[in-house]
Amino acid sequence: NLGHGASVVKGLRYAKGDHILYIDADRQISLKHFYIPKYYSFVSGCRIHRQDKIFRKMISFCLKMTNLFRHGYYIKDANCPFKIYRRKELQVILKEVPKTYIIPIACIEVLARKHGYKTKTILTPHKKYDAIRKGMLQSINRKSIVFFYNAFIEICRI
Repeated sequence: NLGHGASVVKGLRYAKGDHILYIDADRQISLKHFYIPKYYSFVSGCRIHRQDKIFRKMISFCLKMTNLFRHGYYIKDANCPFKIYRRKELQVILKEVPKTYIIPIACIEVLARKHGYKTKTILTPHKKYDAIRKGMLQSINRKSIVFFYNAFIEICRI
């Protein structure tokens, strides 16, 4: 098991086709917003009516502010699990994603802008997750704080 971030990057590296759709399997984002962008290399969702716990929303807010103040980019929802990438440009970006693989999707967002690729954000309604979430990012605990700190370091270093 490579871990979530490394598995995502490996999957993106080996994906075929002109465009790549990245979406979480939890079905909180509908595919009715999916379309192939003509003029954009990177299309990102921005969750509206987000149905997550406050701690997860706080993490997203901190990521948004870090991207703005560290890199100068206002990215509405950098870690939203709905992305459409033009494969050719993505392959260039993946070479620069930090090998720590903590938040690679958010790193791709910043790197796409640093490279000057055309990006677009679309609003994506966020459905409630009906199952019970498990894992460290559901509450404030030692593991989640370490993860949050390491993610902050990773996004600042790119």
